[in-house]
Amino acid sequence: PSKRALANHGIFFKICDPDGTTMYRTAVTSSRFGVATADWSIPENTRLGSYRVWVGIEGGDDQTAQDVRISRYELPNFRVNVEPDRKFYLPGQNASVTVKAEYLFGQPVLRGKVRVVRESDRSWNYREQKWEVDEEGEQKGVTNADGSFVAKLDLSEQHKALADYPYSQFKDYPYAAYFSDPTTNRTEQRRFDVRVTINPIHVYVVQTYDWSYNRTLPLTFFVSTFYADGSPARTTANVTFTEYADQPKITKHIATVTTNSYGLAKITTLVPAEFKNIDSIDVVVSATDSSGQKGSEKDDFRFDDDPSVRVETNKTIYRPGEPIEAVILSSIRDATIRVDLAGEGAGVIRSERVELSDGRGSITFPFQPEFKNRLSVVAYPESAISQGVVSVRTVIYPHNSALNVNVQSSKDTYRPGENAQLDFSVRSSGDRSQQTE
Repeated sequence: PSKRALANHGIFFKICDPDGTTMYRTAVTSSRFGVATADWSIPENTRLGSYRVWVGIEGGDDQTAQDVRISRYELPNFRVNVEPDRKFYLPGQNASVTVKAEYLFGQPVLRGKVRVVRESDRSWNYREQKWEVDEEGEQKGVTNADGSFVAKLDLSEQHKALADYPYSQFKDYPYAAYFSDPTTNRTEQRRFDVRVTINPIHVYVVQTYDWSYNRTLPLTFFVSTFYADGSPARTTANVTFTEYADQPKITKHIATVTTNSYGLAKITTLVPAEFKNIDSIDVVVSATDSSGQKGSEKDDFRFDDDPSVRVETNKTIYRPGEPIEAVILSSIRDATIRVDLAGEGAGVIRSERVELSDGRGSITFPFQPEFKNRLSVVAYPESAISQGVVSVRTVIYPHNSALNVNVQSSKDTYRPGENAQLDFSVRSSGDRSQQTE
């Protein structure tokens, strides 16, 4: 909790198989950096599967786990390549997938036998030591003269399943391509996903505060737009508020914004008077790019009359020497607000009082040398008795705290059997030599 390394403590390592049987256990002492290591040489007769590594403090209750997989590696004779004709598929579209294989020295594998299947379920059976795969929609054949095989995938069922589940904008369906070399009868595989999507553009409404808002304060949220392959989309987005109901009674256009090259736009607006007595409203965002591709999303905002405080800063990332300018907004029209500036692991750097006028106030924190890394601006009424009226804004003063590691080899090349000598040097961000492990 003090964020200091736990040095010279007994640390245990325990490795369990999928049945929970302990395969290995040891205890070591942590270094002055709080680092503990242990090695387990995996016996040759170890059964393949997922194993769990438990790590904890000897004599204590705290422990954590990490799953690792033990499998057998076999060097492939050739590699399988799969190329879908699209990055994603819209309703009504089916996939055309080209499968090829080439030897590790670059020549294509000719006259190969190919099988393409959709894997509806895939799991490792630890007791029988084999994969159990539920396959559907098998297609198989022999490669063309150029070494390629084209599989036509019917995606009608996948499109229907996605349409019946409106809470997801897309779904990736796992497939596998098996390629057999006729000269060796060796089979290699390549697993791949086929993405089915409702719209070519995915729209997301990103709320910035808690699940409930005070309607007297400005409503701030972000709109992000991405193409279905995950790349950001620059779009024109229309934002509309509607009453939360199956048949909207009130509809009001709020804004038209343009998302930037990262697919992001920020919207700040007051709640329209038409919605002043409504506890929940929908926000509908419809986005269109320059080529006419579209997408839309609906989210909801909920309101209450609980007291609320909000703190905002003029920036999120500051340069050394720049002051922090903060604005405090509150549904409490006239109040004394305590504003604390806290450093990461350094406690409160400075604390001030701000008198609000008509629910608004401001404060400037002049730059101090302690302004490094993450800082938190915390605002709350002096009479606060609930965390619900505490607002936190995090800002960053980037500071290079990383270690710079340099490695030099005694030679550029080595002959078989020669030992390599490596010289390490580590310096801190202040260009001082640093002891490390």
